[in-house]
Amino acid sequence: MTTLAHLSDPHLDGGTRNARRLSRAVGYLAAQPGPVDAVLITGDITDSGSPQDYAIAADLVSRLPVPVVFCPGNHDSRGELARVLLGVEDHVGPVNQVVEVA
Repeated sequence: MTTLAHLSDPHLDGGTRNARRLSRAVGYLAAQPGPVDAVLITGDITDSGSPQDYAIAADLVSRLPVPVVFCPGNHDSRGELARVLLGVEDHVGPVNQVVEVA
């Protein structure tokens, strides 16, 4: 059986409240005794699409020992998300990812 964890709408906004909330969720997932095969983070990863907030997200999810897939929301900047979280420069259009797990 494949186990996916889904985190929705972290809305990182340059403040500490939402970053702490995402940090707690990531810590909880990283500490699970059973296997989590991948994490899906959907919705508004950031509140304004700033590169600094994506850098915070990247730092937080780097603690997870499994693949992380991002699905941006309406507050996100697809170009910045692709550049900072996926390492893709000059991205235009939808953010599509394929990850093989389990």
